[in-house]
Amino acid sequence: MKEHEKSRVWLFGDNVNTDLMSPGYTWNMEWSEAKKHILVNHPRFAPEVREGDIIVAGDNFGCGSSREAAPQNLLKLGVKAVVARSFARIFFRNSIALGLPVIVSRDAASILKDGDLVSLDIENDTFQKEDGMDIGMEPYSGELLDMIKSGGMMSRLKAMKEKGEI
Repeated sequence: MKEHEKSRVWLFGDNVNTDLMSPGYTWNMEWSEAKKHILVNHPRFAPEVREGDIIVAGDNFGCGSSREAAPQNLLKLGVKAVVARSFARIFFRNSIALGLPVIVSRDAASILKDGDLVSLDIENDTFQKEDGMDIGMEPYSGELLDMIKSGGMMSRLKAMKEKGEI
């Protein structure tokens, strides 16, 4: 993960549901078609999202069904991280397990707007607008940071096993 590159912001509101990230009607579609239906509540997102972009949202991001495919789809689209005021617990845990950084920030959704450029460094707990303005974020514990840096829970466990740690 290239931490210091600028990332483009996609701003969403409160209560963004996992059904919007992984609509049931897309489950049997080829990825090239299914990806057009992700987060359609923001009409430009699916056609314009690119690798390294960051989603910023309000409260309760990832509410709804416990769909592991929701964070998987965001990863497949190249989303670098999701920053929100709060997350639904199961979405948060699924994301961490898959290696998708999900970051709590009380202020990001009120400070940022669509298209803003930001830099995010989860190892050093820094999140800044392009103009250098700091945006507060809650840091990860060592274990969660290691899991994210490893690419998720299974990758972390595999690395630990190879090192003889488990």
